[in-house]
Amino acid sequence: MLLMFFDMSKSRVVLLPVVAVLLGGCSVDKSRSAGTSVVVLVDFSKSFAPLVNDERALEELATATSELAQREWQPPVEILWSRIQTASLISGPLCGPFQFQQSLIKRDNDDSAQVADKLQTCAKAVVRASAAGSERSAYTDISGAVALATEQGQSVLGPKYLVIVSDFMEDLPRGKRPIRLQLNGERVLLLHRPGTEKTPLALVDHLARIQRWSEALREAGAVSVVALPLKTCPTRHDRRSSKPWQPR
Repeated sequence: MLLMFFDMSKSRVVLLPVVAVLLGGCSVDKSRSAGTSVVVLVDFSKSFAPLVNDERALEELATATSELAQREWQPPVEILWSRIQTASLISGPLCGPFQFQQSLIKRDNDDSAQVADKLQTCAKAVVRASAAGSERSAYTDISGAVALATEQGQSVLGPKYLVIVSDFMEDLPRGKRPIRLQLNGERVLLLHRPGTEKTPLALVDHLARIQRWSEALREAGAVSVVALPLKTCPTRHDRRSSKPWQPR
């Protein structure tokens, strides 16, 4: 399913492939001519960060994004990585926003390699930042982060993709109400894992929370919502193998 969010690939089957299908499986109305928006929201709350053990998954996400920007998505592709924090709507970007413009004609200044390098650098920088205690927030404003992502994609008439990396435990300061969810046809990918609580949440309760968020995002206007464990990621050996990992 992750590849159905980005693009189906026979040689790479899970986080990269699934992300590719999930993010690349949508037809585009060329007459609208409007590019593609990709927003990645990463949870920097104390209940979820650090992301040291999630580095490989984030690198795979970066790789899938750069490959699809180069060969699949309608240009220009606008990419932003932002954080989920106490007041996410006013958070500064983790990476970007930057724009990738793919040309059918090979140019001396082709920026294909540059966008791949930028995204890999971004993934590594996000992991490093999450390890710093000063970077982690006391609360988790997921609704505000979604509102920021929606604003980012307002000027884009083409496909809009939203990836959320979190335990999906929204926790706001006392007296603050969550921002009302309102999406505009985004395709949403939820990459989840349990948080860092001293008393881990039962798996059934964690999955029920993910299901509630999936339903809420669909009701708010997402055209599709797919949820996958953050650890769903192939190893280097898996990618080189003549029998790549297959989803069960």
